[in-house]
Amino acid sequence: MKEIYKDIIGYEGFYQVSNLGNVKRLNYRNSGKERSLKNYLGCVGYYKVCLCKNGKVTTVNIHRLIAQMFIPNPDNKSQVNHINGIKSDNRLENLEWVTAKENIQHAHDTGLVNTSKGEHRNLSKLTEKQVLEIREIGKSKTQIELAKTYNVDQSLISYVLGNKIWKHI
Repeated sequence: MKEIYKDIIGYEGFYQVSNLGNVKRLNYRNSGKERSLKNYLGCVGYYKVCLCKNGKVTTVNIHRLIAQMFIPNPDNKSQVNHINGIKSDNRLENLEWVTAKENIQHAHDTGLVNTSKGEHRNLSKLTEKQVLEIREIGKSKTQIELAKTYNVDQSLISYVLGNKIWKHI
């Protein structure tokens, strides 16, 4: 695919983004030369670049720049989805505008989201055995006492006892 650059809205004459995911600065330091920007990986896995205009620096996701510049959005959808599920693949043909609901559904359909339950979730603070104990002991002890016993926050105990979490057991 041939690389095509377009001016970034709001940064016309300063920066351009390509359909392959590259961003460049035009007239670098008033030299008349162009310079490719270095991107970096953000904490949630998306590549970002910093754009500067009038002394103000703005950090932007590259995939959103590409979508804004190259993909029509007549339905005004708010999110950009990576079709193949690879967040670092910012090629134009891998991006599409979606709603939040469509994006979540795509993540579930492609296995990108961890649908594990209970103690198999990465951040679980309790085991299934402990949850069953809490539900039994909760009839005779306060939530604060249970929180101290299991070394968790009282709100977690409240959610367990109210069946707002761990519903599957």
